[in-house]
Amino acid sequence: MLAGGGEPTQIQARRAYRSIWVWLWMVGLDGDAQSHIRMRRHALARGAATPVKIRAHDQSPRPMPSYLALETSTEHLSLALHTPEGLFLHAEHVGQKHAELTLPALEQLLVQAGVTRAELAGVAFAMGPGSFTGLRIGCGIAQGLAFGLDIPVVGVSTLEALAQQCPSDLAYICIDARMNQVYTAAYQREGEQWREIFAADVLNPDAIPVPEQSGWMGLGSGFAAYADTLRQRLGAQLTDTMSDAYPHARNILALALPRFEAGQGMPADQATLLYLRDKVALKTHERVAK
Repeated sequence: MLAGGGEPTQIQARRAYRSIWVWLWMVGLDGDAQSHIRMRRHALARGAATPVKIRAHDQSPRPMPSYLALETSTEHLSLALHTPEGLFLHAEHVGQKHAELTLPALEQLLVQAGVTRAELAGVAFAMGPGSFTGLRIGCGIAQGLAFGLDIPVVGVSTLEALAQQCPSDLAYICIDARMNQVYTAAYQREGEQWREIFAADVLNPDAIPVPEQSGWMGLGSGFAAYADTLRQRLGAQLTDTMSDAYPHARNILALALPRFEAGQGMPADQATLLYLRDKVALKTHERVAK
């Protein structure tokens, strides 16, 4: 099951296959790869827990691998592609149209980079918290590609991805979670990694934990939506804010690459999402009470 509730990952993968299969067919996978994906899709439909393995017919040397990252947790869509030739990025404001626009944007990015799907060695995705629908779309696409190409996935927290943008060593993250709450966590930079000071949670803005030390940079849309409350809550511990910062695929990729290199990628059917809460809207009497 998905972390925090939701559909089983295999159901998501089946749904992703409907769009991924059409897309891969349209842009022209070779016959062996199409057969590979078809076998995996049938295995999922039978409820097979172990991915189907087939013997590759092409034994020619593989080109240098590339890694893809998707970020679909907000109204923005971003993609990042790490290749031997460099980093290729795509970003746009899509509102609620991730389902329609993500795959065409991905195809365009691959063409721009001159990378084929066979060169992808792993797919990273935003695991949340964030928009329920956006997260499921991103995870489903990552799973569909990973199943079809037999490559691992890595899920990265959107909160940690925001911390990656912090110009200082202390990052306090607050993303507007609607319903008068924020998704929040706090991190301290240690070398090339981030140590979690306050674990990810969904809280009222006036109830977020207050750190003992000062010098914290506040990042995320929560500092725009609940600016006065959060500043009052954190007081002198907060040095400055970046309220217009939002998770980006380039930060997802930066955090995922060392994990891929360390062999920490996981099979597609083990991909999970971090929701933090199950409710997506307040009832009328709850809105009135707020």
